[in-house]
Amino acid sequence: MVFGCPKPLLCADAFLEKPFNPEELKARLDQIAESRARLSRHLRKQLLESHQDNASTETEAHSNTDTQSALSIKDQKFLNKLNAWLDAHFDVPETSPQRISQALHITPRTLQRKIKSLCAQTPAAYLRDYRLAKAKKLLISSDQTITEIAHECGFSSSQYFSRVFSKVEANSPEQWRQKQSKSTTLS
Repeated sequence: MVFGCPKPLLCADAFLEKPFNPEELKARLDQIAESRARLSRHLRKQLLESHQDNASTETEAHSNTDTQSALSIKDQKFLNKLNAWLDAHFDVPETSPQRISQALHITPRTLQRKIKSLCAQTPAAYLRDYRLAKAKKLLISSDQTITEIAHECGFSSSQYFSRVFSKVEANSPEQWRQKQSKSTTLS
């Protein structure tokens, strides 16, 4: 048990004794902000990498454990529940932040705050990135057309899928697929 904190899951990030030094306060706040930013970057990266066909290595397993220990149990459960629901419904074009919040039994504003604080993204951006990660997996592993992949990943039109994919990857889906197939052939 931490001093003054009967429930470790609800503890503060840092404690300062009064009277505190303003420079120390600023340094602590900077450390906390950097730690949160690092965690958000790692969670986004993990989302994108978790949908690749690569086998899990010891390094990835260690990295995932570090991330999980940095998150509270409540946040881990939330992300697991969110990703499980998205796994089952990402392919439905009508899937939206509103539907996600209903399925998770939270308000849309709470969903917005949780995803923003954990991943530094909006729920719509998180859903888009989730769908793009699934699309990348299909682009690598199947011979389906771009249109088929777009619809299978829940995008309402292949034009929108191509536009979003190109904005994120700086290549069209077809160009990205060709680059990936060349890099796997060379290795």
